[in-house]
Amino acid sequence: MLLHTLPNGLQVLLLEKRTAPVLSFSALVRVGSADENDSEAGLSHVIEHMLFKGTPSRSVGAIASEVEGAGGDINAYTSFDQTVYYINMASRFSDKGLEILADAIQNPLFDSTELERENNKRIELLGCKVFEIFLHRKLLDARLPSSISRHTHYKSLAPKPSGQGRW
Repeated sequence: MLLHTLPNGLQVLLLEKRTAPVLSFSALVRVGSADENDSEAGLSHVIEHMLFKGTPSRSVGAIASEVEGAGGDINAYTSFDQTVYYINMASRFSDKGLEILADAIQNPLFDSTELERENNKRIELLGCKVFEIFLHRKLLDARLPSSISRHTHYKSLAPKPSGQGRW
C-alpha cells in the first residue's frame, strides 16, 4: 500500500492487487450529513447526484453511459462524515475510468434545471421521511448510551432541546 500527498493536499492511496484484471477508483470527500445544519439537510446528497449530471465535455447521462459502455459501474454514496464517488471497471480501461471520474469531480455543470430537480427530490424525501426518521430518532434517543457523547458524530445524533432541530 502506498500513500502519497500531492502538492495541492490531495491524498492518493494505491492498493495494488493483481489477482483479477479489474480496478476500482474511489474519490473520498471529507464532507457528509454530519457537516450540514438543519437548513442544509440533504445537500451533501444533492451535490453527490449533481456530480454525475454532466460536465462541459459530457452531457447528462454521458458519464454513466461511458463507464457502462466499457463494462464498468459508477456510483456514489453519502454518509455521516464523507461522500464517496467510485468507478469499478476492467483494468484495461484505467485511463478512461480515471479521466471520467476526474472530469465529474473537477468540472460538474450544476445545471440550474437539474439542480432544481435534485433539490425538489431532497425536499420531497425529507418531507416523506420525517415521521419515519422521527420514530427512529425517538428510539435512538431512548437507547443512546452516554459513552457515545464523545464520538465525532454525536452532534448529528444527539437529542435537540425542544423547539430546535429538524423535529
